[in-house]
Amino acid sequence: MNLNNIAIIDNDFFFRSGLLHLFENEFPSITVSGFNTTDEFSSYSILNSYHPDLIIYGGLFYKHQQVEEIKNLLQFDNKLLIVSSHTFDFIIHQLIELNIVGFLTKTTSQRQFTEAIHAISEDKKYFNKEALQLIHSEVIVSTKSAIKKKQHLTLNTIELKVLELTCQGFTAQEIAPHVELSARTVEGYRRKLLKKTNTKSTAHLTLYAICNHIIDINEFCN
Repeated sequence: MNLNNIAIIDNDFFFRSGLLHLFENEFPSITVSGFNTTDEFSSYSILNSYHPDLIIYGGLFYKHQQVEEIKNLLQFDNKLLIVSSHTFDFIIHQLIELNIVGFLTKTTSQRQFTEAIHAISEDKKYFNKEALQLIHSEVIVSTKSAIKKKQHLTLNTIELKVLELTCQGFTAQEIAPHVELSARTVEGYRRKLLKKTNTKSTAHLTLYAICNHIIDINEFCN
């Protein structure tokens, strides 16, 4: 497992305590620290040169300020898993574009949370079904123009395979052996897919594939 240190940021004491207890039982080798706010985390990080392998951020996401907090957390290439009970359309798209490694709702089961940690430790992304359905409904408007272009979209075998593996969270390096191409060539295929689908990022590309039923949403859910 590639996760040795994890930080939990959430002002809900009981939520933090619950996660700490889960890690003690399911992932005893991982060191976990809890923080009430991002300011508390930032101060501790500066004073102690603390750089966790993963940050689990819980929030209500009812204002843009929290998106700015997330941007600050990501500036040092931290992996970020969002666990939230509330979200809104003007927030969810921004979170996706920030390239977070996962999004879970606070109603997520212990089994799904454990699966998420295992997936992230393998450098994959994880969104539970409830979160994916929420994301799908919130960004459908932003992908409408791309959806209209569906009838003109033609993908060859390699493009489809690259798209499928990209949507599953694979990097270009990981996709390369599956299509017997170099990682650089795979990146070229990704850029071509973005242009074909009129999307701006791999996250947006994934949403396009789901909205157009190219990829089954259930493939992301274990």
